[in-house]
Amino acid sequence: MHTEDKLIATDLPRPNTKIISSPAEPIYIAQPIASATSAADACSKGMLYVIVTSLQTVAKDNSLVIQIENPNNSGKTVYLDQISAFNSTVAAAAAGIYIQADLYRDATLSVTPSTVTPHNRNFGYPAILYPSVCATGYINGADPITAGTVVNTVVQPPSNPAIVFQLSGNIIIPSNHDATFRIMNKTSQAVTLTVNLIWWES
Repeated sequence: MHTEDKLIATDLPRPNTKIISSPAEPIYIAQPIASATSAADACSKGMLYVIVTSLQTVAKDNSLVIQIENPNNSGKTVYLDQISAFNSTVAAAAAGIYIQADLYRDATLSVTPSTVTPHNRNFGYPAILYPSVCATGYINGADPITAGTVVNTVVQPPSNPAIVFQLSGNIIIPSNHDATFRIMNKTSQAVTLTVNLIWWES
């Protein structure tokens, strides 16, 4: 019997720090299931993530597409918090000239996205130790979406520099599903865009 087993009552459950326990000290394993009900709650638990595209010059009639995929058997459910796009090339409004943003459910892409690395929004939880389960990436070019269901659309004049989908967890992506955000440049010139996507996993 270990010395510490003589000093501590063995009839009370207590945490065990040994790799192999003594007969008087059985193993106790605590595996709480982490969950979150809001972005702030998720951030406090190290479960809120963000991806940001670099500045992308999107040609006239082309698109900037960003996709988040929750892989099969990930063990997590993904809740979209916010998708925002910013246009730094503000053009004058005119008939037939606009920026369109669409959110797709389970889109099929004809081009493989360039990878974007998710970052943990809680700086005390580095992404290398607390990584997202999701596969994320973007495509800049001709529209790559060949199938999928549009669940949200915004059309606005190019004089407005921002498009924001404030979802607050109201788009849920189970395992083996994805969400795809597309910005179509229907202006008369190239525009410079960037997209931020924020979500949590629980």
